Amino acid sequence: ALEVTEKMSMKLRLTTHGRSGHGNQPPPETALTSLAEWITRIHGLKYPMDIHPAVREAFRRLAGRKKFPESLLLRFPDLFPFRALVGREMGSDPTMNALTRTTIAVTVLRSGEAYNVVPGRAEAVLDVRMIPGTDPEKVIADIRSLTPGADADIEILSPPEAGEATPFGTPAFQIIEEALLAAVPGALVVPFMDIGGSDSKHLRAKGVPCYGIIPAVITEEELGTIHGINERLSVENLCRGTEIMYSALLRLCNEGL
Repeated sequence: ALEVTEKMSMKLRLTTHGRSGHGNQPPPETALTSLAEWITRIHGLKYPMDIHPAVREAFRRLAGRKKFPESLLLRFPDLFPFRALVGREMGSDPTMNALTRTTIAVTVLRSGEAYNVVPGRAEAVLDVRMIPGTDPEKVIADIRSLTPGADADIEILSPPEAGEATPFGTPAFQIIEEALLAAVPGALVVPFMDIGGSDSKHLRAKGVPCYGIIPAVITEEELGTIHGINERLSVENLCRGTEIMYSALLRLCNEGL
């Protein structure tokens, strides 16, 4: 897969306030209970399927290697009779759900420290990953509409940075594709939307075309180590990746791309 765009990332801090006091006389509602209710509502917020053109093209190419009816669903995921079924199937898998929807994850919770004190303040941090083209203000408004009480705030910790997707029908894409196929014959190369993040977003925001590539054939076991314990890459993949990158860069430079 060649990454041509990525989801827009936005970090938000939610803060709720309430009466503080001794834990032996808890008030009916506290900052913590308000926050718990708020993030529970946010967890239930499911955005509709929104397939980016790069993901749509990846599905189209994958359809050529699938059997009916999966091939038909991949080729026409938005067709009226199929949309609800495709949406359910995509939503049941975390990776496919992230590829086809704006998602919100609660990643940090902060509040009291003392065991016998009801805290007057509670905070949560949200990791919001939006399909390119999504209006961030609309997402913030959706989150705000779920507030259980008036005494709550939303702060943008890091705003999203948007850039145009890099075209995938270009000579540069073809050169990288050919380098991949030379190293891994029979592979299927597809454009890809990164559900994580990379430095490419900063360059794309400045109008610089970028293609993201992991020049390796990664096993399920290796995939499970990413950002985890004993993260690693095989020596075979290191050698293959070096060959792919050298071949692609040599041709890109020779052709002035």
